[in-house]
Amino acid sequence: MLSNLTGGGLLKIGSGTLVLASAGPITGQVQVSSGTLLVNDAIGAPGGVTVSAGATLSGTGSVEGAVTLNAGAALNLAGNGVGPLTLGGLTANGATLRFDVAAEAADSVALGSGTLTVGDSGSVISLAISGVVAGKSFTLMTFTNGAAPVGLHLDAASAAVATLTVTETSVSVAMNAAD
Repeated sequence: MLSNLTGGGLLKIGSGTLVLASAGPITGQVQVSSGTLLVNDAIGAPGGVTVSAGATLSGTGSVEGAVTLNAGAALNLAGNGVGPLTLGGLTANGATLRFDVAAEAADSVALGSGTLTVGDSGSVISLAISGVVAGKSFTLMTFTNGAAPVGLHLDAASAAVATLTVTETSVSVAMNAAD
């Protein structure tokens, strides 16, 4: 765990998990080359966060800068308990976005005044579902796009029990079947 980190950027390498809690101002760019970066508090990173193929960004904190998920990268909110992650914006091209969906709540990503951009390769949303009742709807992401981003779709297991809706301001799922 890193805390009271001040100034500069951050390069995360190695297969393990690095937890940022009370990290303080990160004034440069954050690069997640491998393993998992778990953001559990507010970090600056106005230079943005880039997540490489095979690496993961996770947590329930906030990142001031925009996040770029390269092909093969993951944004994994599943397994951290249901909670929000706030980002300055999100670009996902060929990435996987994982969310917990429980009986009364779901993980969420708020992009504040940022936008959601999905590249030509699209991106997959995967749901970790427990105790959900058919007919419930959950907002997974909110953003300020002028138009609905295209290229997001549910993985096969999630599509079997949920319907995805993407608008110019949100991504949500409606549960078609109970867990």
